[in-house]
Amino acid sequence: MWNIFEHYKFLKHLFNFRNDVVVECSTISAIGSVLVNGILIIMDWYKYFADNILGVSVFFITMIFIIMLVDLCSGLAASKKEGQKRTSKKGLRWVFKFGSYVLFIYVINAFVKEVVSMGHDWLYVPLNVIKLYMLFHIVMWETKSIEENITRMGYNARIFGIIDTTFKNIKKIFSKQGINTEDNNDTSGKK
Repeated sequence: MWNIFEHYKFLKHLFNFRNDVVVECSTISAIGSVLVNGILIIMDWYKYFADNILGVSVFFITMIFIIMLVDLCSGLAASKKEGQKRTSKKGLRWVFKFGSYVLFIYVINAFVKEVVSMGHDWLYVPLNVIKLYMLFHIVMWETKSIEENITRMGYNARIFGIIDTTFKNIKKIFSKQGINTEDNNDTSGKK
């Protein structure tokens, strides 16, 4: 009968806590387990915060955080290259700026939840569009700031070159239409 369980003899050595290797491996395993579970709890809280409290996906909040972090690092590098004094106020200002962005997204999401709970479903889509617009606008602000920092470091990034050119051309089109409309509406006969 014991011949059947012969291939399980290694278990006796796994639980021999007098052996230093077993103690070391079990300690590393316990610490690793606590760390992994801690990371999973933090990630679960982060997902809950993004989905239920802010009403956006984890991707948007993470993207804004990373872009803002790149902006901070590029700003510090540009300040170093220009020889400006770096202070902790800039880092603290960055924290307040990120906090204000998160607070604004939270307030918009609270409005969305309130609108739904009160039965005003017709406001659900416009408020979500405003929230989405603000997310993209925040990303645009921060990316523009990164471009300015890169330019301060002496590089010509032109991240927004295409977008700036497009907006200028659209502005020209609308300004020309306004002039043509005024000329067509002139009834005095003077040209």
